Amino acid sequence: MPNSNNKHTIQSRKKAEEQKQSRMIVITVLAACIALAWCLVEFRGVLFRPADGQDTSGTAPKDSYIIESGVPVPPDTPADTSTDPATDTPAVPDHTTESDPDTSFPFDTDPLVTTDPLVTTEPPVTNPPATEPPATEPPVTNPPATEPPQTEPPVTNPPATEPPQTEPPVTNPPATEPPQTESPVTNPPATEPPQTEPPVTNPPETEPPQIFHPVRVPECETVDDNFFADAVFIGDSRTVGLSLWSGLKSNYYSEVGLNVSSVQKRAYVPSGDSKLTLAEALAQSRFTKVYLSFGINEIGWSSTKAFISTYTNLVNLVKEKLPDADIYVQAILPMSKKTAESDTYSPMGGNDKIAEYNEALLDLCESEGLYFVDLYEVFADENGDLNATDSGDGIHLGSKSYHRWADYLRTHVVK
Repeated sequence: MPNSNNKHTIQSRKKAEEQKQSRMIVITVLAACIALAWCLVEFRGVLFRPADGQDTSGTAPKDSYIIESGVPVPPDTPADTSTDPATDTPAVPDHTTESDPDTSFPFDTDPLVTTDPLVTTEPPVTNPPATEPPATEPPVTNPPATEPPQTEPPVTNPPATEPPQTEPPVTNPPATEPPQTESPVTNPPATEPPQTEPPVTNPPETEPPQIFHPVRVPECETVDDNFFADAVFIGDSRTVGLSLWSGLKSNYYSEVGLNVSSVQKRAYVPSGDSKLTLAEALAQSRFTKVYLSFGINEIGWSSTKAFISTYTNLVNLVKEKLPDADIYVQAILPMSKKTAESDTYSPMGGNDKIAEYNEALLDLCESEGLYFVDLYEVFADENGDLNATDSGDGIHLGSKSYHRWADYLRTHVVK
């Protein structure tokens, strides 16, 4: 439909152009005719001027005349109103008999008379072009606007139908495969258990690597205090006494009333004008040996399991901050018999609770690969009590007893 409209428009334009050219030709011809007529009028004035030698100073001769409206009338000559007796018509002077050839021009046949009507037909010729613009109406651009929507639907339809065709073949093969794999799966397990039994006896053979160091540190040659220069002692009030009266030169992160739980939380390590937590202090150090001593302030705890669990957290903290350091766990010293049986400590378990804690600490050292320094065997008598001569209050050692503690450490190290 749009092509036919365009074709019709082109034909209309072509026809209008042809008509316009025809009109231009007619107008050109008419303009030429008018110009020719104008030239004749001008030339006629030259043809009918007065004869040579005629007096032109005042009054024109009788045979001279002027042309007016195509009719010769002698100038300054009154109109002759006489009539011809033969025809009873006004007599008209006959100037055609003059011998002057200039007066023989047939004025009655002047072509100007015939050209005037044609000039008046020019205006109608210009009217048709005024109607040509409607032929170039812009509706020609409207049809293309409707074409794009026709191409969109076919583009989206094909992909929508393709996915459903691929789904059936994908689901069919897997549906048949599982039944084939189920039967072989049940058969191997029946024969595999006997094959896994021999490896069960191998893990116990891997336990001996713990022997790379003895859990209980054995006696060795005495070392000097230089051995403890890069060591740190962490503990409660008993460790405070060791730092004060033993004479053992080393580093001490200890405080009265400290226990295995509060040591991990409290900021107590001096550092200039402030104090650091144990984790902060260890992170800034380069210790290669760490000695731990806790348990006397934890006698009243509800269970040994809670004590060992908290102690394990402390060990992990030290390992995190000093992964290459050797960790020595010191056994808990007993109390004197009088103190252990007092109303204060007897309900808590007394020395029996301390012995139970020491056994659990030994197990912790075996499982974590730590060194166990058995100070209990040094200060406990045959009943498991602290000798009264070693302590004034039944818990803390005297000066001489702290020297014995330091001497034991110097002869029980791992080199």
